[in-house]
Amino acid sequence: MLINAQFGTRPNKVGDSTLHFMKTEKRNRWHAWLSARLKARATGRWLYLGLFATGALVASQIVADAPAAVAAGAPTPYVYHQGFDTCESLTTGDLLAWWQSTPNWTVGLYLGGEDGAAVGCTGLGSGVWNYALNLGYGVEGFWYGAQMPVSCGGASGRPAYISLNDSTATTEGENEAKAAASAAASYGLPASAPIYADLEGFANNSGCLAAAQSFVNGWSYEMNNLTAYAGDLYGSSCSSYLGNMTAHSNVPRAIAPDDSGVDVTGVYGLQCLADNLWDHNQRVHQTENQLYHVFNGVGLYVDEDCADGPLISSVGPPTATSCGAPY
Repeated sequence: MLINAQFGTRPNKVGDSTLHFMKTEKRNRWHAWLSARLKARATGRWLYLGLFATGALVASQIVADAPAAVAAGAPTPYVYHQGFDTCESLTTGDLLAWWQSTPNWTVGLYLGGEDGAAVGCTGLGSGVWNYALNLGYGVEGFWYGAQMPVSCGGASGRPAYISLNDSTATTEGENEAKAAASAAASYGLPASAPIYADLEGFANNSGCLAAAQSFVNGWSYEMNNLTAYAGDLYGSSCSSYLGNMTAHSNVPRAIAPDDSGVDVTGVYGLQCLADNLWDHNQRVHQTENQLYHVFNGVGLYVDEDCADGPLISSVGPPTATSCGAPY
């Protein structure tokens, strides 16, 4: 159900003066248009400026109907806006405190996933998602499913591991996409909403990288071709080997690279990740990890983010030339 409360005009945000808004959108940046689909309805349309990634990393634009009981938002690109994500069990009060007169425009929320549940990164329910979207946040959706096994440096005692058999790993990626899409549908997320698979860091022992690539290949294929949503990827720019996840034909549309302390007001110049990969508003950079901050009396341990990529939003903010300075 939609939240009906009206939040009015957003207060001036601390740190907005550091954002130099661009007068026009970036032009002439696309390699090629992959496809364009238009489905009209008399009552309105949702706009999604999606970022499809194939081996050539091309882009497309989709305009589609909102499904019934949709959350108050549609996918839209955030061009240089800062925010946060956290595994903590956020409440609507937390979201409000971290929104009013703060630098935050975006928030990362978890949809679910078996390994995420084991470490406390659980789905928060559609009510929290709707509240965040109605406030005005751009929301980054995470799915924390199976991870690499202990033999590849994965944590022990987790409920699900990725197989080192490439064919099995591909199927596992497809199954994770199906589960994530089911959760997104139950939350009422709009068509083409970006969902970032959480792939934690691993050691590149024998067969590990190939298995991870196969898993991501299955995730991306299933999500982008057989569900209503967009398959994206979160991980360490180095230890999740994001730059190697272009090995198959099914490449995540966008990435959320974790590289702490590097280019904290932007998304490029990251370690182990070439700037010409996912370079068309396709990155949500996790700039700092597990820092404690307080806004309006509410303290949280969060990861800080700089978004230049697709999130779910009711109305995206004006584009800017960089994210603001760290908190």
